[in-house]
Amino acid sequence: MELNDLLDSYADICTGTFYIRVPEILGLLDKYPTIGLKSSYTHEKKDMIINAKKVVLDIHKEGRKASPTLRNTMDQIGKIFLIWTKDIVFDKISMRQDLIDSEIIQYLIHMRNGCAHNNCFNIISSKIDSAGNLKKKAMWREKEIIPSLNGSIVVPDFMKDGDIFNLIIDLQEYLIKNGVF
Repeated sequence: MELNDLLDSYADICTGTFYIRVPEILGLLDKYPTIGLKSSYTHEKKDMIINAKKVVLDIHKEGRKASPTLRNTMDQIGKIFLIWTKDIVFDKISMRQDLIDSEIIQYLIHMRNGCAHNNCFNIISSKIDSAGNLKKKAMWREKEIIPSLNGSIVVPDFMKDGDIFNLIIDLQEYLIKNGVF
């Protein structure tokens, strides 16, 4: 898996998440009422079936503006993709301590850890120097991780949906510039 593949997947999932809320989608429900997902449990002799019609109708009942379901879905997508991004990046740079210590990679590490641990920053004291700053600066663009963020929400309060897309692009450019790709 490369970061380009990850960007494509993020775009696909976000697009589907938003387009499922377009009123015209209702006209397709009778033609495509279910979605089948293959399972490794072949002894069950059937696919996992999602009642797409019910899912879409429930979404449309809630409405599109200030939708708690939409916000929750985007939060889950964002957290998953930040965790996934860190795994992909570390598969490529595990032997490059110079890159691991860089500001953008340290930033990614904090994003991943926050997302994986209840979606809150968890900046432990061993990562803080005697002056109260992070021992390794964690910064991307103008966003900096600082100890006072401890306990605050990562997605969507600190990282917005579009920030995740931009971070993946910037990480890819950074890795190319440093000879990883």
